[in-house]
Amino acid sequence: MTHVPTHKTIAIAAACLALLPAAPAMAQHEDGEDKRTVVVEREYAPEINDADKITLMPPAQRKTVPQGKPEYVKTSRPYGGKLDFATLEPVSPDVRLEEARHGLVYAGGGNAGSAEAGFYYNPHRFNGNELMLKATFSGVSSERKPFEHSLPQSDAIRWDARHYRTEAAADYSHAFDALTLYVRVGFRLDNFNYRPAYDPVPGTDKGRHTHGTATAGIRSDEGAFTYDISAAYSHFDNAYGAVGMAGRNSENMMRLSAAGAYSLGDRSSLGVQVGATSYAYTNNVMRGFTTVGINPAYTFKDGTWNVRLGAHLDFATRGRGKVKAAPDVYAAYTFARRYTLFASAKGGLRNNGYAMLAARNPYWNPAFAADGGVELAETYKQLDVDLGLKASPLTGLSLALSGGYDIDKGDLCLLGGTPGVRRSIYQEMAQRETRVIHGRIGAEYAFKDVLTFGLAASLMRWDDDGEAALALKPRYAVEASAAWQIIDGLRLAVEYLGVGRNDKDVAGNINDLSAKVSYTFHKGLGVYVKASNITGGGNCLWYAYPLAGTRVVGGVSWEF
Repeated sequence: MTHVPTHKTIAIAAACLALLPAAPAMAQHEDGEDKRTVVVEREYAPEINDADKITLMPPAQRKTVPQGKPEYVKTSRPYGGKLDFATLEPVSPDVRLEEARHGLVYAGGGNAGSAEAGFYYNPHRFNGNELMLKATFSGVSSERKPFEHSLPQSDAIRWDARHYRTEAAADYSHAFDALTLYVRVGFRLDNFNYRPAYDPVPGTDKGRHTHGTATAGIRSDEGAFTYDISAAYSHFDNAYGAVGMAGRNSENMMRLSAAGAYSLGDRSSLGVQVGATSYAYTNNVMRGFTTVGINPAYTFKDGTWNVRLGAHLDFATRGRGKVKAAPDVYAAYTFARRYTLFASAKGGLRNNGYAMLAARNPYWNPAFAADGGVELAETYKQLDVDLGLKASPLTGLSLALSGGYDIDKGDLCLLGGTPGVRRSIYQEMAQRETRVIHGRIGAEYAFKDVLTFGLAASLMRWDDDGEAALALKPRYAVEASAAWQIIDGLRLAVEYLGVGRNDKDVAGNINDLSAKVSYTFHKGLGVYVKASNITGGGNCLWYAYPLAGTRVVGGVSWEF
């Protein structure tokens, strides 16, 4: 790998922006399209990280509560094709601010050291200004025992496990006559201990990740030419003192991007998106790098066809430093108004910066990288093909069937190891070319604002050069949900998540049943009780780290 000085990375980013005026940018994906892109840490930093192409299949469009009645506190999240540290936040609310009156305040607690509190505020638009504020705290702390047989001598190991997360964010925009100015800032602090004391490398039980972001930009949604130009900065700090890395380790990231589209008429448009991201590090192991991506596309949409013809061209200064290409194609045909056939072929770059790697494995240490490597290069989704059918034969009933094939080059694989050395999973991640055939079927039914039901099942068949890298990959996933508004203000929601892994001895399968009852009475005041892992199983969301049995949390809330 070639080291790129900071001044050169900045120059590359600036040169990329210089191309923007000559390149009208791409239009956004249409609403009817199955979106397969997941933006990491989307809630508090939607513009910071590059698109993270790790979702295996289009997520089921599940309504967790009756239509028109937003659910503010949930117990579990839909399966998104990944189970990593970033998704292991404690039981936390899922708030859709646009459906709230103006805001929400809640607080609660329960067994296993559970505690949570939150504040959301979204006033009506005033004089062209829009503002959204968020501040939340949630966590759990309890003694754990590793999943059976997941680590050597696991029967004799117990440790004080915990994960507490604090988040704060603000999103402000002001609409002028011809454009809109927006500013977003976010902060997240994770305090955790997922690691048993038994480990070949002396570690710490005081893990701490700090992540701050800031984004500013301008956009215009009116006229024949629309655009969105922004600059974003992110600072990530890991206080974990990993062997081979000097002291605390941080990552500074700067991203410049622009997108726009020029209308060719009522039905079609032509555009391009351009972005450059520069990474810099304080430790003595990882070296800074820059990535540049260009995504031109042509779109066409009428009452029958929805077509997108595009491509991704990506370049990273580390690794082999080659320009890589991937398709960005989508086509959907709607007939009889209720049935849509669709096909897509997509791909693109995922930047494996330090914040991203620490999200996949908070104890990852580049000094102990697998295969003798020090740095992990970018992951490139070479091909992601989907074919499917979406249907709504009856009012309130939605059906979906899809299948496809993915090829990921440099896919991050968490090594499960052999029974004698499984402790190595706390350091090592390997990169492989993985391939997966997947299929999904789902159904959802909603009856007015009273009842909703959802059910989805996914199957995956993986292949790569070594079975050890596939140990934690899922083989199947089953999701089910139901919500019932019993009487006005009284709601019941139930969810189930089942995941089967390739190697059941490393972390085992997941069977997680959760439920929540909430009652809203006078002027938005309410109470709620929710329970997770009701079956009490040793569900391991992260390696040898099982859930803390059945957890029950109760609290009060106020919508205003």
